[in-house]
Amino acid sequence: MAPITKILIPVDGSEAALAAYRLALEAARALAAEVILLYVVDVSALDEIVRLSGRERPHLMHEMEDSGMKLLQSLSQEAGQQGVAARVEIKSG
Repeated sequence: MAPITKILIPVDGSEAALAAYRLALEAARALAAEVILLYVVDVSALDEIVRLSGRERPHLMHEMEDSGMKLLQSLSQEAGQQGVAARVEIKSG
């Protein structure tokens, strides 16, 4: 079997996602694997917020991406402090 070299960790800031992140980080450290931290902006939720709030979609999308990036940077820094290489990705869908 090929060694595990990368672990994808989707995060959304929820307690469940953060608990999963910590478990995956332990596995990555044990396997000397890189982690890929993924934050997805849910466009269906975004569209609903736009509809209900009347806010402009591009502005709200930018805010959600910024919020996601702050979370990813914080988790990436924590991973680095624990000796785990990390990269971050934001997607929308």
